[in-house]
Amino acid sequence: MWESELKACVEGAVLCRSAISTGCRKDVIVFKPLLEKEKIVQTVRSVPQGSFTILDLMEAFRSLYPEDWTRLVQRYGEFGEK
Repeated sequence: MWESELKACVEGAVLCRSAISTGCRKDVIVFKPLLEKEKIVQTVRSVPQGSFTILDLMEAFRSLYPEDWTRLVQRYGEFGEK
C-alpha cells in the first residue's frame, strides 16, 4: 500500500513540475521527497521477511543510510517528537 502512495506523490511532483515549466499554473507548490524511493525500498528489503516492527525498519535505515538518518533525526527527532 505505501508503494502506491509513494508513487502517487512522485508522479504528482513530476506533474506539478511539468505544469510549471509549461506555464500552465504558477501557483503549484512542488514538494521534494524527504527520501529517495530506492532508499525506502532497499530498507524494507533488508529487513528479514515475516513479522517486523517499525523499530526494525528504523535500525535498518540507520545502518544503511547514516547521513540521511542523522538529517531526519535532527529535523524531526528520533521518534518524531520535534
